[in-house]
Amino acid sequence: MTEDASRPTTAPETGAAQATRRTGSVLEGIGYAALVLVLGTPLNMFVFGAFSRDQYGMLVPLLFLGVGQLVYVLPLALVFRVRRRTGTLKGLAIAAGTVFLINSLCTFAMYSY
Repeated sequence: MTEDASRPTTAPETGAAQATRRTGSVLEGIGYAALVLVLGTPLNMFVFGAFSRDQYGMLVPLLFLGVGQLVYVLPLALVFRVRRRTGTLKGLAIAAGTVFLINSLCTFAMYSY
């Protein structure tokens, strides 16, 4: 008995399953953006708080969350672009754009009064 005969055979993937695996999915990109945002914001708050001269320095990343997320979203987008994971890249762009839009509207509303 050869080694190849002892392995179970699997059915070949269809074209749609191969394409999804190769390009990723939009939900995967949204998940990556959420993960990076949740892990990156406390790190930004710590860095701004450690190097600021006043007591409110660590609140700066919360006020400008949309701009601050560019620090980690752009390198992640470049990685997905190089790996040709266009579906994941679309989800990342959707999530980052949504966070930027909501944050800029809230910041504008807070400073307009």
